[in-house]
Amino acid sequence: MMIREKCKIFLFLPTLHIGGTEKQVYILSKELKRRRFDVVIGTFYKDGFFWKKCCQDGIKIISFERRGKWDFVSFYKKIVYFLKDNNPQIVQTFLPVANFFGIKAAKDAGIRNIFAGIRASYMDLFKYNIGNRVYFYLSRKITNRYAKGIIYNSFAGRNYHTEKGFKDGGLYGME
Repeated sequence: MMIREKCKIFLFLPTLHIGGTEKQVYILSKELKRRRFDVVIGTFYKDGFFWKKCCQDGIKIISFERRGKWDFVSFYKKIVYFLKDNNPQIVQTFLPVANFFGIKAAKDAGIRNIFAGIRASYMDLFKYNIGNRVYFYLSRKITNRYAKGIIYNSFAGRNYHTEKGFKDGGLYGME
């Protein structure tokens, strides 16, 4: 009789403070754990409302402890090393900055099943600071190049982002 290993899934987002994305990642990870997947949530920073909920529910979490907005190289390397050491079968990222760092790190770690999570149905980019606008465009380039698919949370979000140059996002067979 062959014993199958649990499928390892890594979910990556900036924080687990109160917010819509954070709540959805918490609910998703809780359900995946219930269905016996080996789930780990990775964040830029430790703590937050949903961090505490995940701890209470026994969901694995790792913070890469980004030291600030100018911490690029060491932060990125921590993510790559973690992914190489843990070798998840699936990586899903959420939100532009996490899409940028997480998708590129997963690619460099040799992960094949990489998915971007896009949650916004509309973003008036001129209301965001220059850093956020840069990450939006960088995440588009990285997502289109390396992600196997994009999981949009709505048709409006898919329509808006494809108009901004993101690929349609269809899911493809996993390896």
